[in-house]
Amino acid sequence: MQYRRWLTIEDGFYDQATITANGQQAWANFAGPDDFDASNHHIDHEWRFHDVEVTPFVSPTGEVQLAYNHFSDGGLEFGGWTVDEVCLVGHGQGIDPPDPPDPPDPGNDCGDGIVGQFEQCDDGNLQNGDGCSAGCLWENDGSDDVGTDTDTGDDAGLWEPGSRGCGCTSDAPGSPERGALGGLALLALIGLRRRRQRAR
Repeated sequence: MQYRRWLTIEDGFYDQATITANGQQAWANFAGPDDFDASNHHIDHEWRFHDVEVTPFVSPTGEVQLAYNHFSDGGLEFGGWTVDEVCLVGHGQGIDPPDPPDPPDPGNDCGDGIVGQFEQCDDGNLQNGDGCSAGCLWENDGSDDVGTDTDTGDDAGLWEPGSRGCGCTSDAPGSPERGALGGLALLALIGLRRRRQRAR
């Protein structure tokens, strides 16, 4: 860990300035051996660059929580910590990235011919009218076997992808959108043919 500090504190016998990493002491100011006569006060007269080794305290997941602490006896008082530009610097091999997600289970793709966990049937295609719908759900023939089906007509029991707010739909044959696109294409071809005839 690198940072800049402006630290003024009494000798470590009386007052302690410490840096902890994950609750363990990584640095402390000097405590003189003279007990009550200790007078090795730490006084920075300017901003100082300081480098502290915190690698031994990093958790197995690569996390570290830093704390700047100041303990004082209330006797002689100095300014304490002023800290700026804290930066954790790493080098060498880092922590392994997480494993990639598991591949999707086979059979969860409708139309692949494998009945998956969320499919009632899968006949290998996405066609309605063959007993297994384009949504891989069982189709019925329109008869009222249970007494709750109210569908009538030729398409009773067929699953349409857009009918339940899910899936994708394409325009059915003869729909207005399809007719409009066909008409535009026809007009474009006629326009190109006339242009070629005039150029001759």
